[in-house]
Amino acid sequence: MGDIDKSEERIYKMLEDYKVNCEQNKFYSMQRVDLIVISISSGSIAGLLSKIELICNNTCWAISSIYFITIVSFLASIIFNIFSQLSSHEAHNIERRWAMNEMEKINEPQNNNEISTEILLSSENQSKKTVEFNNYSLFTLYLGFFLSLVLIALFIF
Repeated sequence: MGDIDKSEERIYKMLEDYKVNCEQNKFYSMQRVDLIVISISSGSIAGLLSKIELICNNTCWAISSIYFITIVSFLASIIFNIFSQLSSHEAHNIERRWAMNEMEKINEPQNNNEISTEILLSSENQSKKTVEFNNYSLFTLYLGFFLSLVLIALFIF
């Protein structure tokens, strides 16, 4: 590691650990609650599609419209969830790149490049996108639940 003092060596070790942690977070982000959203939405779509004959035989356009919007809502939940995963994956890659850049600064102070701030801003933007996509995904999931309850109520009463 060259002529690095103890504090820089400690910082370097912390950055190495952070880089490893970013890799683990990237893997975890692919397996988190998003699986539940996709599972619930997929199951709901399958359940709704199994009742398509009942809906087709019903002549009320309002019920057919609610039925269609419910399916689209669950599909949108899955699509937003996928976009959330992609933006989360990219945010973790950017954070990993930041850690590598900081490690380079310690290893080679003469090549001290000042792109860390830009990298962090890029990561922050990706993280904001992830949060937005998660919010859209949950909103459309809740909308699908609500409309499913409306459909159940219409068929019961």
